[in-house]
Amino acid sequence: MEQRISVLTIGAEDVNAMKCFYGQVLGWTAVVENKDIVFYKLNGFLLSICNKKNAG
Repeated sequence: MEQRISVLTIGAEDVNAMKCFYGQVLGWTAVVENKDIVFYKLNGFLLSICNKKNAG
């Protein structure tokens, strides 16, 4: 079976700061976002950045 990554999640102390970096510096557009998580659709997978405190 071929291995693939569908979603990659990064835990962050400050989701808003990460969202500003990826949006303003890299020019990426969020596909879904709220105060605790943001998703970016990349080449064949989703990158999610979530609040570390709410990650479990």
